Amino acid sequence: MNHGADLYCKLFVAGAADDQALSAAVNAAQHESAKRAAAGADAVPALDITVHAQVRHLPLDDGQDDFTRWRHYLDIDAAQEDVRFDVYLGALAQLVVALHAQGWRTVAACDFEEALEAAVRAPCAI
Repeated sequence: MNHGADLYCKLFVAGAADDQALSAAVNAAQHESAKRAAAGADAVPALDITVHAQVRHLPLDDGQDDFTRWRHYLDIDAAQEDVRFDVYLGALAQLVVALHAQGWRTVAACDFEEALEAAVRAPCAI
């Protein structure tokens, strides 16, 4: 299955001290993903990630359940148009697992949230 232009996900993240800490964790996860690719998986980078810090005039708090008021989110696109959905999903799941390993919470907003949750729960299949 190839979702083409639909390979986009907004990932809300709670727990990062600041956007630099989130950027560092994202970069580390992408570096780990690149090492896996060099070991024989798809060698094409799957994710194009932009880190955002919320700047709205609302009480932003990572401790609340309303993820739209968490301080940070990621815009995640496919790095290239020809990235297959399974490769994109696997890379995205690896990123979520890496952020959870930091003790951070995530909520995905995309057209394939259930598939992403399943991939995160089964990391050995990633």
